Amino acid sequence: MSLGLIQFQIGSDYSSNLANICRSRGFETCVADVTCLPFRSNSFDIVLCIAVIHHMATQARRLKAVTEIIRILRERGKALLYVWAMEQEHNKKQSKYINSKRQEKFSGRKCTGKTTDDTCNSKTNTETTPAELQSGVTCQDNLSTGRIDIPDSQTAPSDRTCNHFAPTETLPVHQNRTQFQEQDMLVPWQLKTKANSVPGTNESANVFHRYYHVFKEGELESLCQQVPQCSVNRSYYDQGNWCVVLEKK
Repeated sequence: MSLGLIQFQIGSDYSSNLANICRSRGFETCVADVTCLPFRSNSFDIVLCIAVIHHMATQARRLKAVTEIIRILRERGKALLYVWAMEQEHNKKQSKYINSKRQEKFSGRKCTGKTTDDTCNSKTNTETTPAELQSGVTCQDNLSTGRIDIPDSQTAPSDRTCNHFAPTETLPVHQNRTQFQEQDMLVPWQLKTKANSVPGTNESANVFHRYYHVFKEGELESLCQQVPQCSVNRSYYDQGNWCVVLEKK
């Protein structure tokens, strides 16, 4: 954001906890919904939107998010968007997300929600990614792939129309560090506590499932091209992510 000759930077997140973590590190932050940003139109020179839009559950919400980003940009302002890619292998190179040994085991044996063998129940991954900002959550690797029912009451009619949901829909639970099998899924994350960080502890860990829509090649560009005043200047692949540079006309 530019105020005359003064440059001003501000970040936003839907999670108040994550916003507070960033604020405690000296960054100016606020709590906001990317589909309804609390900023005036035509006020930002640059917008960075990293790992956000792939959490939108419908095409309509993803389109609204990009529309909001373009709205707050000045004319000729630019935006950089990153989303998780369906293709975790590009130009014959696997992304760092893929664990080759786990992928080999997962591909060799079909895992179901009832499976309890070591093939599907690997050790919990304790590594965190920069996006997590050490917020107390780690990727849960020891859950087998299954499906979780989505009750009809939790799905808005408009959302069911966009995603072609049946009255009772299920979402697959992704096996972490392996190739994606479907575009819409739940990824298990484990709350980090002192108890479950100690080897041999029997206490059950809290596991949370977060929704992801992973993008196929060309899908992000197609989405952005539907937004008025939005021009796609560049698109590229970066370590398991599809990325676009947008410019407001």
